Amino acid sequence: MSSLVEREGELATIAARLAAVAQGQGQLLWLEGAAGIGKSALLDAAVAAAHESGFSVLSARGGEWEREFGHGVVRQLFERLVAGRDELFAGSAALAGPMFGVGGPASGDEQSILHGLYWLTSNLAASGPLAIVVDDVHWVDPASLRFLLYVARRLHGMPILLALANRTGEAATDTEVLAAIRDQSGTRIAPAPLTVRGVQGLIEVTETDDEFVKACHEVTGGNPFLVRELSVVIAERGLAAHPAGAEQVRQLGPQSVSAAVLRRLELLGSGPRRLAQSVAVLGQDAALRHAAELAGISPADAALGADALVRIQVFRPGVPLDFVHPIVRRAVYEGMPSGARALAHRAAAAMLLREGLGAGSVATHLMASEPAGDQVVVETLREAARQTSVGAPDAAAAYLRRALAEPPQHRVAVLRELGRAEVSSGQPEGVIHLKEALRVTEEPAERVGIARELALGLVLPGRYAEAIDALETALDHVTDADLALQLSAEIVTVSRLVPDARETTDRHLRALQGPLPGDSPGERVALASLAMQTLVDGGPAGRVAELATRAVRGGLIAEQTSDYHVVYDALGALWPTESVNATAEALGEAVADARRRGSVLAFARASSFRAQFRFSLGDLDEAESDALLALDAAAERRWPIGFIALSALLDVLVERGRYDDAETQLELWGGHDDIPHTFMMDFLLAARGRLRLAQRRTQEAVDDLLELGRRESVWPGRCPAVFAYRSQAALGLLALGDRDEARRLAAEEVPLARRWGTRSAIGISLRAAGLTAGGDLGLDLLADAERTLADSPARLEHARSAVELGSALRRAGRRTDARLWLAKGLDQASLLGATALAARARDELVAAGARPQRDRTHGLPALTPSELRVARMAASGLKNPEIAQALFVTLRNVELHLTHTYQKLGISSRDELRASLASLSGQSLRSAP
Repeated sequence: MSSLVEREGELATIAARLAAVAQGQGQLLWLEGAAGIGKSALLDAAVAAAHESGFSVLSARGGEWEREFGHGVVRQLFERLVAGRDELFAGSAALAGPMFGVGGPASGDEQSILHGLYWLTSNLAASGPLAIVVDDVHWVDPASLRFLLYVARRLHGMPILLALANRTGEAATDTEVLAAIRDQSGTRIAPAPLTVRGVQGLIEVTETDDEFVKACHEVTGGNPFLVRELSVVIAERGLAAHPAGAEQVRQLGPQSVSAAVLRRLELLGSGPRRLAQSVAVLGQDAALRHAAELAGISPADAALGADALVRIQVFRPGVPLDFVHPIVRRAVYEGMPSGARALAHRAAAAMLLREGLGAGSVATHLMASEPAGDQVVVETLREAARQTSVGAPDAAAAYLRRALAEPPQHRVAVLRELGRAEVSSGQPEGVIHLKEALRVTEEPAERVGIARELALGLVLPGRYAEAIDALETALDHVTDADLALQLSAEIVTVSRLVPDARETTDRHLRALQGPLPGDSPGERVALASLAMQTLVDGGPAGRVAELATRAVRGGLIAEQTSDYHVVYDALGALWPTESVNATAEALGEAVADARRRGSVLAFARASSFRAQFRFSLGDLDEAESDALLALDAAAERRWPIGFIALSALLDVLVERGRYDDAETQLELWGGHDDIPHTFMMDFLLAARGRLRLAQRRTQEAVDDLLELGRRESVWPGRCPAVFAYRSQAALGLLALGDRDEARRLAAEEVPLARRWGTRSAIGISLRAAGLTAGGDLGLDLLADAERTLADSPARLEHARSAVELGSALRRAGRRTDARLWLAKGLDQASLLGATALAARARDELVAAGARPQRDRTHGLPALTPSELRVARMAASGLKNPEIAQALFVTLRNVELHLTHTYQKLGISSRDELRASLASLSGQSLRSAP
């Protein structure tokens, strides 16, 4: 490897990391240090070593003045390597295709672009080890930074080296994302300053003196770049290596670098100086012809000037043109008067526009120019924003803010586009700009459109009351009856999320009371909203299922997309009705729509509801998988939908006895603090109460569950199929010794459950009533609960009722009967992976005089639902990457599932896997949809 001075340890570390990657072990190598300390040289050495080892190499560098160019570094990394190689965009990588001119226009959202870029990276790594090398990562644009974080979190098991160099002491583009990337790194290199001996090796003088070398070390601090620049200054000034020369060196100081660079430029004359300034304006990798035109010199003179700039160590050798170091570029750029810089950027933009370069490349220069009322500038910036709005909405917002300053002739249009981009990127200013657009526009249809966009921007962060105001403003300007119906339904949906908005809900519900055959978009939205309202009012479940099913089967998801919040009125109302097939079909359609459009936000929403649905069926593995996928996407923006997924995840972890993991998740989402009163947050409050009950922190559990009941009193008829707080709080009160209050609460839930009408809700309420009643009545109620749940799809609750009935029989001295029910409950709990319930059943069986069998660890029954699902997909002929893309998981995740499956089945090939799965029809296994 390279012979860099005093960097043997760092080079050895790089070599070791490359060797690990060659063995399929993904590595994140993080280099950090001050400017000039040698990070770039180490990255260059890593690139050279990677090439020598047969790696494919993607390299890029962040630019101080290119930070607003959305996905600028991503384009640097991939553009040359993927050009003309459309096969790299197979599968989910197609989501990133439009960025490189492959496929149709961009669709989906920022998260889907990240997903596509990840799979493009994976496809590149499929043919051999891959090195992704990014210098000056502190200057990388936000969208590219988020891509680097996305990859960093998924390196395990991938033959990828991600090598990043960060300058300390420099303002970063996004400090939070940068810190998150750094936290993922297993190897950090912080090059130390050179010793006096190291400095001596770099100083280019014929004779050296100890005092002279010591002075050079003091002035440069052992910084290799400054040492080399100082060496040039020493040569220029003819300083001698003796004590007198040492004193002259000490008087120079490190600030002499910029002055020395500018002085060397002046000595070359105006042509090379203007060329250097043009390259400083154009940015890294400038084309010679562009730099020549901007400098106002001929291409021949530019070529000669570039050679001269290489000789004086301002430019790197070769083309495209670039500086030897960002410090040198900064010295040249900041040496230009500010007015001249702005004019040069505008001239660069005009030149690039004439050449037909993309608006994104031109926009970078327009951002650095002064406003002049030029509508070409406005339209170019708007086009750049349109091109980047899907994958880099924050960059789009920056372009539009600059367009607004130009200023534009059509201010409302730019304000609306700016607000939309800011909302997409999670910037609170988006709401401000949409409100301003709404205030200044007069056109009715435009006001309606802006108001609905404003409402969406307010719903995402949970500002529901303001969203209602925006929707009511839109409704005031609507003349189309079907659109008015749809807006009223949207207001009902949002107002339900606000504790004190019952009057608003009731007022707009009246608009939904007419005949609703479901023939129009507005009617289908109204059906969805009415389905949820009927659930909130306590049912019956049959009516809720009928309304929701008509909405969904009429085409609600296809016409509104799975991004739309009212779609989840239908889905959220449907799953507690025990309409298992209809719910699975609707949720599957929502997930498929999200995948087809590449919308990870929609995928997160649909997965959150599917996690709840699957948990209600007892599919713990599937529920956990859906919940984790939803949380992974929701965590980026802290979307409130995450609390529904978190609730399902906490419930799964409780059933598995993983209380520490549940506490960790709770803390990550702020669940240890006071929980605000909103519908989404109430899911978290309910789950925390159940967790505390399982942890035997009983008083805390009761407090949470009774607080949930107080909040639910706004909707006195709400069915217990969503929040069964009464039966859960009753168990806590019973443990605390307050049997009377426990009985009262449990008894209160039974008629509500019967009114709702599902077997699962009735069975759960009867079980709580039996446990709190005790005695023979309690045994009768527990037996009734078991019979009711046996006919329900709620397999986990049926297993729990069997265990509770068996436990009660044991306490009553009926040990033979107890063993029957406990064994049944144990079998079901083990099959479902409900380890906490299985452990309790096993303990009760021992107490009842039995010797329960251990869980199965081999054969088909030992497969988890996730393993079974992956196995079926593999047996159907899908390759591992195709499975991973379909499930929105990493390739490593699929490989681990298949490894475990092969171990449990004692097989080693997919042919054997197909043969093993062919026997499924004769075995009792849980489904794995």
